[in-house]
Amino acid sequence: MLFSEEYGITCIGDEDWFDPILHQDTLLFIDPFAVFKSNDDLFKDSYSEIMYFFQQAFELIATSGGNKNHLSYKKAESMLLFPEVNALCLGYSKTRQGSGTGPQWAKTLTANINYIISRGVTHLSHFEELGILCEGIGPDRLSDMTANLLKNRLITYTQRICNIYNVPMKKVLVRGAYFDYTFKRWIDDQVLLPLNPYKKNSPVILVPKSFLNVLPEINSDDFSETMQLAERLRNDFNYEVDRNLDKEKIAQIAIENYDLVKEYIEIVEKRDAPNFGKLMKKTLRYVWY
Repeated sequence: MLFSEEYGITCIGDEDWFDPILHQDTLLFIDPFAVFKSNDDLFKDSYSEIMYFFQQAFELIATSGGNKNHLSYKKAESMLLFPEVNALCLGYSKTRQGSGTGPQWAKTLTANINYIISRGVTHLSHFEELGILCEGIGPDRLSDMTANLLKNRLITYTQRICNIYNVPMKKVLVRGAYFDYTFKRWIDDQVLLPLNPYKKNSPVILVPKSFLNVLPEINSDDFSETMQLAERLRNDFNYEVDRNLDKEKIAQIAIENYDLVKEYIEIVEKRDAPNFGKLMKKTLRYVWY
């Protein structure tokens, strides 16, 4: 059952919001780079906020000197806890209760950032670079991070859509509704949202179509292919590397040759945004719903 069907909305196809399937997740993800390109006033400065968040985390970890018992290090770990936002109805989860980035992953991410800092990378131009620099950060986790950091704006966006179509909303508790930068902690809040009757009346949060992708534009495989890493490292750096680089090796190369990452980012920034219609053809679960 689509959200539009459940709430009696007639969609003609040119709506800017994604119409989710309520009883199962659609295999799409929020692409942070698409948020970076957004012209919507509600989201126009959101990417800067995301980058500020990660810069704060970097600074806390740097302040700790890599000491896992240091208060700043522990604070960074708590910051980097990004549960899956099940209300989006997106991602890999078939049960609608995905794992997101739990406490153990928050520890892993903090340790990865600490390692990056120790190798001289003290800030990022796009936080999706973590997907290149850290093994194990795929589209699902990048999407979870972005969804959590945009959650308060996505809630406002959903309320806007519901008000246009007279969709009823109820006040629900949203965990980690926004991040308090003063105390550097996630805050729960009671907000108005539509409900999903197929998931025990849990809330639904809508997302702009333009934010969605099958893979994030910035990712390790594309980095390797675009920059022709294997060939380039052999020719320019005299490295002996396998043509089929695994993600661990790509991450190692990216950290040791960060200028290549910067060059790659400049290329991606000039690309056109993905076409939503073509994107849907890649997502058969939604096409054949």
